[in-house]
Amino acid sequence: MLNSKLKQALGLIKSQGIKTLAYKIYKKGIYKYYKKKLTDFQNSSISFPMIDRFKYVELNSHDTDDTLNNKLMVSIILLYQGEQESLDQCLESIITRSTYTNFEIIIGTFVEVGDFILNKYQRSIIKIIFCNNPFNYSKAINAAVNSAEGQYLVLLSDLDQIVRHNWIEELFYSASSQDEVGVVIALPSSANTVKMVENAREGSAIRILALQEISRSCLMIKTELFTKNNGLNHYFLTSYANIDLCMRISESGETVLYSTTNLFKKIHSDEVVVNPMDKALFLNCWEK
Repeated sequence: MLNSKLKQALGLIKSQGIKTLAYKIYKKGIYKYYKKKLTDFQNSSISFPMIDRFKYVELNSHDTDDTLNNKLMVSIILLYQGEQESLDQCLESIITRSTYTNFEIIIGTFVEVGDFILNKYQRSIIKIIFCNNPFNYSKAINAAVNSAEGQYLVLLSDLDQIVRHNWIEELFYSASSQDEVGVVIALPSSANTVKMVENAREGSAIRILALQEISRSCLMIKTELFTKNNGLNHYFLTSYANIDLCMRISESGETVLYSTTNLFKKIHSDEVVVNPMDKALFLNCWEK
């Protein structure tokens, strides 16, 4: 067995170089470390010291705020995951239903965007940022933000479809309701999400993890604040990156508002798949 592993290692060095072998060994070691961490966390009691700065808010329908008057530019950031039909529905809903018109859409992607999308949305408000594999949600979002021109960012899933016309105004309204608000999160108004929010509001800090849907929900933040906090942590590959950002912003003294709302609906009702390594890393970062 040892000879077999040695042969594999020598073959890898010969074909791809010693750096590739060193990276694979490092990656395997990290995986084992966090796998043990995740196991240790299963039965432990964890609390987060800054959880009191997560506030629930009701997002109600408001008339368009005349003071905004489309003055502030919003950069809507999407990560394309390869479902062209879903991306088309998402883009169509943003462009045709938004009463706030001063926005751009930036799409981060690891796969080719089909000609149908490119031909249909040949507009100045659409930018496509192609990212090199391997897949990394955080790096793709950060790369897209680097090309953003807006004063505000909205991180949105390409599986979300806008249903309320003044959704951007609603986010602005909540973001400007208090001076210390750093992030506004709109969660889908499904029965499961409502239950998760209620659990989180009961005061048990560990239950905030139930809001993992933040990772693929609608989130508004000032571009300056996103950049100041170094964007998303690229060690989170597929999940927990957005909520980790919220925790860091909360730790700095800003308030994070979250709410269930009908600003948008999920195009697919598939259950959110949580990367266990991301979960272990998140718990390792934020245990008290």
